[in-house]
Parts: sequence; structure tokens; C-alpha cells
Amino acid sequence: VLIRPDPDRMDLAFKADEELQKLFNKRKIRFLNTHAAKVRNALRARGENWRMARAPISQDDMKRIVEECQDKDFVIFYHNCGNNTVLQAEEIFSIGCKGYHFGDKITLKEMLEKAPSDVLVMGNVSPSEEFFGGTKASIRKATYEVMHDCYGYDNFWLSSGCDVPALSDPANIEEFFSAAEDYYTCHDMLEELQDEFDFEEMFRRFKF
Repeated sequence: VLIRPDPDRMDLAFKADEELQKLFNKRKIRFLNTHAAKVRNALRARGENWRMARAPISQDDMKRIVEECQDKDFVIFYHNCGNNTVLQAEEIFSIGCKGYHFGDKITLKEMLEKAPSDVLVMGNVSPSEEFFGGTKASIRKATYEVMHDCYGYDNFWLSSGCDVPALSDPANIEEFFSAAEDYYTCHDMLEELQDEFDFEEMFRRFKF
């Protein structure tokens, strides 16, 4: 079991440690973020250098964690905000997670094309450009664009591309959910009428 502490709030990390020890043997609970001096010093002050753990740094490390921890009751999701993940798709999906989440620096459809059909692929409306820096109109447009690209994949799950900044305008967050609901409603209605006009052309013209 790995705890990823905030170096400035080691008190919270140790409280979490106390609670986890009610469920797991102490020797199975380790601390990440040990590159931070505050984390190392806090553990040393408790005489617990042995509880420092390095973060997984290789594909094999991540595979091992997934194999040891993931089961029918506990699912692991992989997140990557990088801009080269499409080139690494084969290695990423070989890790074996049940879900994968990607940032807005890639075209999510390209990852869906490479993903196994039985794993979730999530993303990727920009949290910084749209949720934080966008407008209601711009985040609606960005949401439509992601959904139009990815709608045909049953394993697609719409979300932000990463964590939403704390100071994001609540109106943008609400517009994101509203746009998703409107898209699904319109898409389902238009599919029933698809034989009557060029469905793809309509979506191109109206930027859905």
C-alpha cells in the first residue's frame, strides 16, 4: 500500500497511515514522494527510513503493481498527460489496467483506435484552456469536438483531460455537463433520421 504525501502536510499523511494500519500490516504500507526532503526528514524523525518507497519507473514496475492489486473488486486507472502517448500506446495498454485516462495534448480518438475494446479510455477536454481559461461557448465547442471524434467507441468515457483547477468558473463546469447531455440527446435523435440527410456533413457544419 503506497501513500503519496503532500510534503507540506505530513501530519495528514501520518493520519492516513494510522487508518491504513487498521486494515493492513504496517510493513506493507510505504511512502512515496521521497525525493522531497520534507518527506524524508519526517520519516527519519520517526525512525522509519525503511518505509520509503520509490515510485514505479518502468513498464515492468507498473505491470507488477497492476497484477498484484487489481481484481474484480479493485480497479486501477492509468493517467498520462504527455503529448507522445499515442506513440507509446502498445506499451501503455500492455500494463493491463482496466481504465486509461489521457490529457488534452493528444487526439483521444487516436488512442481509442489502438486501445483494447474491453478497457475504458477517458478524456480529454482541456482543464487549463477550457475549464479554467475558457468560456461557456468555448468549453461547449471543445466538448462537442471530443464527443464527435469518440462517440462511436463503446469504451469511451468523456471527462476533463486532467484534474480541474480549483479556481475554475463553476459555470464552465456546468456547461461541460450540459454540453455532454445535449450532445447525446441530439445524436440519438439524429441517428433516427440519418437516412434522410448526410449525418456527418451536418455535424461538420454545426461543429458538433
